[in-house]
Amino acid sequence: MISLKMGSLIDFKARHVVSATAICSVAVMFTVCAARSQSPEEFFHGKQLTLYIGGGAGGAIDLYARLLARHIAKYLPGNPVILPRNLPAAGGVQAYMALANTAPRDGSAFATSARGPLTDPLYSDKAAAYDVRKFVWIGSMNDDSSVCYTRGESKIRTLADAQQHETTMASTGILAESSKFPIALNATIGTRFKVITGYSGTSNTLLAVERGETEGRCTTVGSINATQPGAIEKGTINILVQVGLHKRAELADIPLALDLAMTEQDKAFLRLLVAPLAIASAFALPESVPADRVGVWRKAFAATLNDAQYREEAAKIRFEVTERSGPQVEEIVRTIYATPQPVIQRARAIFDPPR
Repeated sequence: MISLKMGSLIDFKARHVVSATAICSVAVMFTVCAARSQSPEEFFHGKQLTLYIGGGAGGAIDLYARLLARHIAKYLPGNPVILPRNLPAAGGVQAYMALANTAPRDGSAFATSARGPLTDPLYSDKAAAYDVRKFVWIGSMNDDSSVCYTRGESKIRTLADAQQHETTMASTGILAESSKFPIALNATIGTRFKVITGYSGTSNTLLAVERGETEGRCTTVGSINATQPGAIEKGTINILVQVGLHKRAELADIPLALDLAMTEQDKAFLRLLVAPLAIASAFALPESVPADRVGVWRKAFAATLNDAQYREEAAKIRFEVTERSGPQVEEIVRTIYATPQPVIQRARAIFDPPR
């Protein structure tokens, strides 16, 4: 007959729980290490990859993301399958949150989003649920510029009209560029835009304008070309103002907001606002993805952007391809986040005023 005192019994159980935990930890570590020790060819072979898209179905972000997804798989080893997943909530923030917090960090998930979420953490003193500086950037497909416009039948036809009369503008959410740009222009060049939020995805903001629910919206030239082919050339919309670092050649007669800002402080704020347009349609992996898999992704990305079929499809939707490599995107992100504090404080005062 074996007799154990209570203390001995507890000690006995504890030792076995610790041993079991240690065994499980070793097993998990072995599995993780085994997965990471795979060659890229072994890892990508027959793999299902997830692409988080921070934009609604049918919008420009979605069109560009799926354009890449249709072509990049053939440049990845092992014939993987890419499964696009739209996460348009909060102006695309949800896609970056998924990449940072729930996506596997093995190279099987990547993301793209609207530009707003790239700088959202700068505009608030609240802790963000992601840090774009920790992402591993694959590259960017496009260098874009933005405009604010009204539908052709609107009585608001020029910037002067928008400075004299309240003009409703459709937006997906308060954090989206479609909200930030008109709010910024109100604060810097005296427009009287009234942002109407709550539309799900870019395609629904477009419908809101077409139906007359709002007078117009602010969006990129690339988005207009993709979703409203010929609208700029035919003059079926009234472009009020350009929001970018430089005027576009085809819009030489349309004023540039940066030229109209009255103070150096406002000019610096507008430069910060439009900086993400230089890396429009950027794609990222989560942090800690093995370096050899990052290399495979970046090589495949570059090959895709120079693929003849990809270029042909891009031309059909008038998507202007301007390639930037992963390291170039990372450098631009670092520069944005190195913006002097007075400029950031000015932005916060505009986008998140005291209540």
